[in-house]
Amino acid sequence: MRVLVAPGRVGELSPPEVSRIVATAWREAAPHVEIEALPQIDGGIGTASVLASVFDSAFASGDVDATVVEAHGARVPAFVSADGTRAWLDAAEAEAAGAPGSGTLGAVVAALADAGAHTLSIGLSRTVALDGGRGFVAALAGTAAHEPDADAVRRAAERLVGLRISALVDTDRQLLGFQGASFSAVEELGVTKQAAQAAEHAMGQWLDVVRAAVPARTDLLAGTSIRPERQPGSGAGGGLGFLLAALGAALVPAPAFGARATGLADRIAASDLVVTATGIFDWRVLEHSVLAEVAAAAGALARPAVVLADEVHVGRREQMSLGLQGTYSISRSGWMRPEPLGIAELADELARLTHRVAGTWTPAPRPDVP
Repeated sequence: MRVLVAPGRVGELSPPEVSRIVATAWREAAPHVEIEALPQIDGGIGTASVLASVFDSAFASGDVDATVVEAHGARVPAFVSADGTRAWLDAAEAEAAGAPGSGTLGAVVAALADAGAHTLSIGLSRTVALDGGRGFVAALAGTAAHEPDADAVRRAAERLVGLRISALVDTDRQLLGFQGASFSAVEELGVTKQAAQAAEHAMGQWLDVVRAAVPARTDLLAGTSIRPERQPGSGAGGGLGFLLAALGAALVPAPAFGARATGLADRIAASDLVVTATGIFDWRVLEHSVLAEVAAAAGALARPAVVLADEVHVGRREQMSLGLQGTYSISRSGWMRPEPLGIAELADELARLTHRVAGTWTPAPRPDVP
């Protein structure tokens, strides 16, 4: 029997870490089973390492580690090809390493461009800033971080000429509105409604600044203007998706891109059981998520798929709508912890859960059964 482990992020555990934990625990519980680990991406931390290992054999073999980029006084890991022309990085890594906002990411991009990189893939999910890319512009333009003007936007755009950027997102939300970056932060980031309203107002003003600096592109087929603030994913990264789109970047759905890059469908076809994992399984991961991508691919190929999660807050009907054959959680289904588990404890609990599930789905052969 062949089991494919294709997880996303679980809490603070990145997809490669989750993949390693689950694959190791499953092998221990069922040594008679062949295990293949294939971590998937959502644009958060771990995205860069997965893509680098897919597109660069040096990273896949483990011969090369991430490059530490010094930017804004922070040390940010990025995966850079041997010739220096291509790089993969995570916005969440840059944000965690530096000051709040997108400024550190902008400084890293500037450093990579100055070093000769011309193709960047940036994971844009799991950030907490709501600056719409102001810090990013300020870092590229060398101006004050809080109030970059239209001239600063133009200078930032000039710094990016000749640079091809793909921004990998896990949402299709636009920049503004009740489903936009600011108001979505009320539930996702815990900001107050008053703070969200203020951020929305500031985002609208920033939109006017960017519009004044960067001419709208034209859809060559429809003949209409392309409005970056309305592009699916422009609200990702606290509005950074909008800024990058305005400066010419492509907004790419991370889970779908990762599935294609890793050859997920082919690996599922060669497997008998698919195991994926997520942190909190609620309505937000029913679409635009690694879980949804893996479940859809498994269903299309008629392969059973099971989910390992920290918490489960959806019912059997929602699980069946994704074509899942089993959902298992560390905590009791429907319960919420007052505080998340620490990384070490979460890793241990995930390994224990994997042992139990492996015993259910891949029990050891019985000598008395032919």
